[in-house]
Amino acid sequence: MTQRRQASAANDGWRRNQTLVRERDEERVRWLWRTLFGIIVALLPVGAHRYHQNAYLEVVYELNELRAESGDLIEEQRRLDLERSRLEALTRITRWADRQPGLVQPDPRDVHIVHRRNTNDGQLVAGAEPAP
Repeated sequence: MTQRRQASAANDGWRRNQTLVRERDEERVRWLWRTLFGIIVALLPVGAHRYHQNAYLEVVYELNELRAESGDLIEEQRRLDLERSRLEALTRITRWADRQPGLVQPDPRDVHIVHRRNTNDGQLVAGAEPAP
């Protein structure tokens, strides 16, 4: 049955699936380009604002990380200062030396105090003087 219709349509002078050629409407194309350009111009400030806002947020996040790291470093410095003062305590060193075999109290004339100081160029200089 469909073959009959196709055959009769072909006999009637009708052509199926004929391609349509549509002329380009230049005025409509110009209107579309103007509209697209207007939208882009209208959205540029929004895009610039979003870019600066993201840059600001990145700086804020980095600043918060640095503050947290600074707090951690300050806490570690306090802990290390406490540890150093504990290790440098003369009574602790004396107790440790008393427990070591072969170590005795030196003659007071053999005791020298060593002072450390930094020079302007960052070098450490040690000077010794006899203990009183």
